[in-house]
Amino acid sequence: MATTDWQQAYETGRWKDLGRWNRALPAPVEALLAGPRVAKGRALDIGCGPGLVTAQLCRFFPIVVGIDYIEAGIRIAVEETHGSEAPPSFVAGDAFQLPFADESFDYVFDGDCLPSLPMANWQDYFSEVRRVLKSGGYFQVLSFYYVKRGYRAWIRRNLMRHLGFEANWRKSLHRLDPGNMAKSLPQGFTCETLEPVRLEDHPSGSPPHTNIVCRRP
Repeated sequence: MATTDWQQAYETGRWKDLGRWNRALPAPVEALLAGPRVAKGRALDIGCGPGLVTAQLCRFFPIVVGIDYIEAGIRIAVEETHGSEAPPSFVAGDAFQLPFADESFDYVFDGDCLPSLPMANWQDYFSEVRRVLKSGGYFQVLSFYYVKRGYRAWIRRNLMRHLGFEANWRKSLHRLDPGNMAKSLPQGFTCETLEPVRLEDHPSGSPPHTNIVCRRP
């Protein structure tokens, strides 16, 4: 999806029609963070959009930052979380040039951001995530993937047509199938989880997701 399309989606309110913008943490994220593996220090949400999931991360971390390339999304995130007891902070920035020092975060979350990035540059993105993660920190990717049957209409309605996602997204969504992602895992990490998951509480009945949990040695 082009930058101008995202900008328009936020400015017109169409972003609300994408079911993933809910106010609850996805179950795989909740399960990981409720356990002892992740140090509860600083968290980063890449591609945070309107910041609703970012705000939920504050239940587990005292310091939470959301970053998004689209400034209109950041403005909405600030508005949506205004008045919270401990609101996250938000910054507009590029996922390939994260404006943070080395080893700044204990946990980095990517919720459906990865398929919007050029596949040829995924490893560059993973390297940048690794740079800002502390040793022993965790990187979690949760993204829906393209399936031939059952959810093609959902993808066309919510992404390809309604929000104007570009057709080359289909290639990224095919790659995000767990079987294909086994060949494209982030380098420099130890992959602890690679699994298909169903988000049963997802309000739009979205397609299956891939849950990837990686640890930086």
